Amino acid sequence: MTEREDKARVGGVWRGVAAVAALLTAFGVVAEEARRAAAAAVPARAENLVDWALAVGWILLGSWALTRARHRLAAERDRRTAAERRLFNVYLNVVTAVGWAYVLLLALSLLRVNLSGLLVGGAVTGLLVGIAAQSALGNLFGGLVVLLLHPYDVGQRVTLRSPAFGGAEYAGIVREINLFYTTLDTGPSRLVIPNGAAVGAVARIDGSDAWETLVVPVPFTVAPDVLRAALRARGVDHDFAVEAVGGDNYTVRVQVPAGRGPAVLIETLAELRGGGANAPGA
Repeated sequence: MTEREDKARVGGVWRGVAAVAALLTAFGVVAEEARRAAAAAVPARAENLVDWALAVGWILLGSWALTRARHRLAAERDRRTAAERRLFNVYLNVVTAVGWAYVLLLALSLLRVNLSGLLVGGAVTGLLVGIAAQSALGNLFGGLVVLLLHPYDVGQRVTLRSPAFGGAEYAGIVREINLFYTTLDTGPSRLVIPNGAAVGAVARIDGSDAWETLVVPVPFTVAPDVLRAALRARGVDHDFAVEAVGGDNYTVRVQVPAGRGPAVLIETLAELRGGGANAPGA
């Protein structure tokens, strides 16, 4: 499936969800007008019965509409990758929470419950929770932006620079993107970057065809840290890692710019062997 077809299908899903929301809004208006008309047309002793009938009917209709919206989103989620499924789970939870809040609030209104105190209390509670969870919410919304807009994807090599890093740059291969953190594989270690910082970072993304991975044996006379420092001086220490040790050598994996191939490794090893494993520049 092409990217255009995928976007068209997702757009169809969201149009369906929007149609359900519009239907709920329209029925909500009709239910409220019906309550007002019934209040003027039926005897006072029957008003409570009419209110309850409208509220129960409204809840049943709202439940049906929300179930349809959830099923559409769930069906689309099941076609997605693991990272995208996390995003669609958030969509499901948001649609469910907002939808049920609307249904229940309107049901209470149909029953003539005074909602002003409830809304004020909810606003104060929401403000306190927002202040207490500011950092977590920043990461959450940052994760939603990254998962929704795809500035980078799992498997790509990126370099991130953000004021939140104090001007430092962090480079590596994206191994995981979840709602709160982006994980970069730098070779010897992994960096877990909060999405709140990542979404505000300047990102340099290397094309998948710009690098090639080499796996080569290296003699023990050349220490791994010395080899990596020498390769770093040439700008080719990306994804450097020791993968195996055996005999009189160890095996390293490293990414080098496409086109330079093994030549850069051969030159580096020759220089280190000629000048000693602890030579300057290594």
